[in-house]
Amino acid sequence: PALRKDRDEAHTVVSAVAAAWTRGVDVDWTALIPAGRTVELPTYAFQHKNYWLIPAGASDVSSAGLNPARHPLLGAVIAGTLALFGAMGGEERTRRFKAPAQWITCGAMLASAALAVLVYVDVALRGNSGAIHLFTWIASGVMEVSWSLKLDTLSAVMMAVVSVVSAIIHVYSVGYMADDPGVPRFMAYLNLFTFFMLMLVTADNLLQLFFGWEGVGLASYLLIGFWYDRPSANAAAIKAFVVNRIGDFGFLLGILGTFVLFQSINLDVIFAAAPEYADTRVSVFGGYYHVLTVICLLLFIGAMGKSAQLGLH
Repeated sequence: PALRKDRDEAHTVVSAVAAAWTRGVDVDWTALIPAGRTVELPTYAFQHKNYWLIPAGASDVSSAGLNPARHPLLGAVIAGTLALFGAMGGEERTRRFKAPAQWITCGAMLASAALAVLVYVDVALRGNSGAIHLFTWIASGVMEVSWSLKLDTLSAVMMAVVSVVSAIIHVYSVGYMADDPGVPRFMAYLNLFTFFMLMLVTADNLLQLFFGWEGVGLASYLLIGFWYDRPSANAAAIKAFVVNRIGDFGFLLGILGTFVLFQSINLDVIFAAAPEYADTRVSVFGGYYHVLTVICLLLFIGAMGKSAQLGLH
């Protein structure tokens, strides 16, 4: 119990300092330690510039406000509005909105792809990695979740891949959907899908990642069931939605298990502290299991549902 108390107090200090520093506020962390007690802080908290307690230099491109994720969201809102007004005015009005919706959504994605390439050059090639804190999302006890954009080499690569491939798909869809009356709605769904994908790959913590994860599932459901007047499309959309919920249940359990073990769902904290729990086991239903393996398997169940792997296909 004494060791557990020391560990909890250390996590409290680390979380408090991190919350302040990510907001750009200086704090005397020694004042957070209870009077008369000595708390050994984990060494990972201060040993590397990319860990969340050290204010790493955020990407010059992103700090300038050129966020590639903004454009797909804006395009989705505008195209969705055009689709709504078109549906209210009948098929003829919808066809009139087709070209504007295509120009807006394709333009948004081409701009996003160009900015994503700039971010890749700045972060992956020049080494300007970091995290951009936007706002505090949840603050409850030791759990403080910030909405931040994580910009490291992996995130920059995935951002560039998602944006460039999605831009190509958008341009291809102009010809592929040329004769379909529901083009504005389809293009809005594509932009929305890309926005959630970018939220997923730039997530700074597991809960923010889950937001993007669920958004991708929603957009997939909308795209699969785009031709809602076809029974086969409706059945496929419903099946995908239900299977995703099964996978998401495992994902949620994995997130909860991660928080119970690490007292944090921030990715940098989890990766840095993982070696401390390499041999930790948990008692479940009378058996003892390696806790990190259990958490990874639960998170993998979510991936199985999203990618329709064996058992959840």
